[in-house]
Amino acid sequence: MDANAMTERRREARTPSRGGVKVYDRRSRRYRPARLRNLSSGGALIQVYGGLHARVGDRVDLALSDSVVVGRRSLKRATVVRADLDGPCPRVVALQFLPSIQLSAAA
Repeated sequence: MDANAMTERRREARTPSRGGVKVYDRRSRRYRPARLRNLSSGGALIQVYGGLHARVGDRVDLALSDSVVVGRRSLKRATVVRADLDGPCPRVVALQFLPSIQLSAAA
């Protein structure tokens, strides 16, 4: 492998993580259990258990909690930037967080 292939391309530093999360799949309208692999201020790499119907470019909501009840305010909107959905479970999905918009500031 050459030096260019080893160069880090992400803007934000990643932190290895192992917490439980939930992904809201807008296509199926269901939450899917997942585990964090790493997290940064700009996104997350997760392992999804169960069927996730999202494809690259789709938007999903990520709850940084594995509690039974997920509050709307705890969701982070993200875009799927890489997805290995054809392999065995758990499936690896890379997410890029979308900037949050304050409704009061946008009005």
